[in-house]
Amino acid sequence: MIRKESENLPSCDYLKRLRNGKMDVASRDEVLDWIAKESKSWMMQLLAVACLSIAAKMAETDVPLSLDLQTGDSKYVFEGRTIQRMKLLVLTTLKWRMQAVTPFSFMDYYLTKINSDRIASCSSIVKCTELILSTLKGINFIEFKPSEIAAAAVAISVAVETEVVDIEKAI
Repeated sequence: MIRKESENLPSCDYLKRLRNGKMDVASRDEVLDWIAKESKSWMMQLLAVACLSIAAKMAETDVPLSLDLQTGDSKYVFEGRTIQRMKLLVLTTLKWRMQAVTPFSFMDYYLTKINSDRIASCSSIVKCTELILSTLKGINFIEFKPSEIAAAAVAISVAVETEVVDIEKAI
C-alpha cells in the first residue's frame, strides 16, 4: 500500500504553485465549498449512491440493486440510468483507478495496531474521520502523504481519548 500511495500524490510542484499564487487558492476553496453546499444535497446523495454501488461491486459477490442502496433517510430516489451515468463519471474522473490510497486506507490498520490488534471503538473511528476530513480545506496538508495524515489523526484521536491534548489545538 505504501508503494501505491505515491501513485496518487499530486505533482511535486503543486503545493509550491498554490503557495506562490500560480494557482488560485480561492478557486480551490470555492470548489470545495460548492461540493459541500447544502443546496446541492441531491448531487451529494447521487454521488454517495454511485460510490456505494461501485464499492459494492468491488467487495461483494452478491451486489445489491441501486434501489436498495437508496433506503433510510434518502431525500431523493434516483433512476438506475442516472446512477449509472454518475458511476461512469466517477470512474472516468478516477481514470478507472479504483484503489486510490487515501488516509482512510491506513486508518483501520493504525487504529488496530495502536489498540493491540483489537478493533477500534466507534468514537476513535469518528474522531479520526473528522480529523482526516478537516485536512481537506487546508493546502498545507497537501505536502503530507496519506499514511502520514492517517498516523497523525490516529495519534491525536488517541491523545484526545486519554485527555492528553485538546483536539482544536492539535489540528
